[in-house]
Amino acid sequence: MKSVNKQSDQLSGHLEVLAVPQSNIAGISGSQITLRDPEFVFELVCARESLKLQSPSEYSQPGNAYKPVISGFIPGRSSDNDTILDLMLRFRFVVVLRNADGKYTRTGDLNHALKFGYEYSTSPDPAGQHGYTFSFSGAVLTPQKSVKLPFSTE
Repeated sequence: MKSVNKQSDQLSGHLEVLAVPQSNIAGISGSQITLRDPEFVFELVCARESLKLQSPSEYSQPGNAYKPVISGFIPGRSSDNDTILDLMLRFRFVVVLRNADGKYTRTGDLNHALKFGYEYSTSPDPAGQHGYTFSFSGAVLTPQKSVKLPFSTE
């Protein structure tokens, strides 16, 4: 019998998003990502427990395929955030998530990166939140892979 067991040492939830532009990646070897410019990485600091990863899988002509969607919420609004999020629309990303127990995983690779989108919204309720809802989505051929930080550089 083959068993699928939960990891005993993994707490639930993701805490951090590091979005690495596909064009900034010199290579991926095992769990190491090598960057061309270590400063060209976007960190998205989200509201507590707002990060979500869904990765439906299916079998297709090239083999296993996954369609991940990573979404989250950043409360508030600033002109700096507007500028950075607008810049991010120009790139495709390999997305690195840090979970609650400090482990990192990546979604995407050099050939299959995720597109980014966001929207700003407010609530009609005076006590409601306003802020940015963002998502990364795409089609990839591998599930999440473990990543070691810090990234290496060329």
